[in-house]
Amino acid sequence: MRILIYDEKLSGHHLEYLQHYCQAAKNMCDDEFIICVPQVDYNAKKDYLPSSSEDNNISYDLIPDTEVQRILSGSPVRYGYRKAVSVADKAKKNNIDYVFLTDFITTIPFLLFLMPKGVKVRGIIYRIYLYLKGKISPLRYAFDTVCFWLMAKSYVMDRVFILNDESSAKRLNSIHHTDKFMALADPVTDIDSTKLKNMRDEMNVPVGNTIYFHFGALAERKGTLEILKAIILADSNTLNKKTFIFAGVVRNDIREQFYSLLDIAKNKVQIIVFDEFCSYEKLNCLCYTSDVILMPYRQTELSSGVLGYAAQLGKPVIGPKDGLIGKLILENNLGAVLKDVTASGIFDALISPVPKHLPSEYVERNSKKNFINTLWNGI
Repeated sequence: MRILIYDEKLSGHHLEYLQHYCQAAKNMCDDEFIICVPQVDYNAKKDYLPSSSEDNNISYDLIPDTEVQRILSGSPVRYGYRKAVSVADKAKKNNIDYVFLTDFITTIPFLLFLMPKGVKVRGIIYRIYLYLKGKISPLRYAFDTVCFWLMAKSYVMDRVFILNDESSAKRLNSIHHTDKFMALADPVTDIDSTKLKNMRDEMNVPVGNTIYFHFGALAERKGTLEILKAIILADSNTLNKKTFIFAGVVRNDIREQFYSLLDIAKNKVQIIVFDEFCSYEKLNCLCYTSDVILMPYRQTELSSGVLGYAAQLGKPVIGPKDGLIGKLILENNLGAVLKDVTASGIFDALISPVPKHLPSEYVERNSKKNFINTLWNGI
């Protein structure tokens, strides 16, 4: 089989997932993998990926920067159509049997009608619209329903993976009378315990301080600004013996506001910011060093890799109570949930005792092995 892996970005979990795909490819010697990623991203992050010379069944068909810019520009509809056209062109050019997309919902419905004859598609769904009834317009909810109906009925669609949500996969299969929807593990990152180190001393964190850690792409939808607002809202007694760490690139749309709030908040409590792309090793060490993981996400209808980091290192999380994230936190005893994702809601969490993290099967169920085995099963 010739398998095309297409991704127009390598930010966040996209790079991590691509590493998992490449690891699986090494054990599938009879299959050929063609990886299509942006030229600029590959050049910046190729040290994290295998070279074609290392693995005979892995090759690259890089997407020119001009094509990536054209795909990403314009309205969401144009983005989805242009991406679908690009995927279809790459599939035809490379004589592909299977296409795999780390993020493919934006290409629906276009991709279902543009793929070359005989090519099958698999992809991952993160945003689960079932959690959004009453939270989005009826028209948008109806559109999402139609898209999922098309995926269920299309001969092009081979598997639709629902990330970290078995109940929604079962419900979608029941609604659409199919078996195409399949729960997929949200893979927990491998952590080399020999490389873990406590960074308190090098960050000059006072002895006895409780460290609250917020990481990933720092954005409004992640509740990043609300954390700073909560700190500003809090009194000195609440902030006593607390340290806050932010790690990840601050998105441009909140950069000015982030640093404006930071200037005020850092006068009240110790705040450490790593505004950069952080290596996995650094994130592991920061997570290991911390006491609590803050994830006050506004988008709750999808899973988060932060849960895996926290679960593997035994750190409790504080996150939203709604949607899939809230369900995962509560069902797996991963920490505590917020009354609401606002500055006042986070403030209430800061004056509460540090939540407990109870042993669970979360890490085992979301192992990288389970993730890989599910993806390629049946090919």
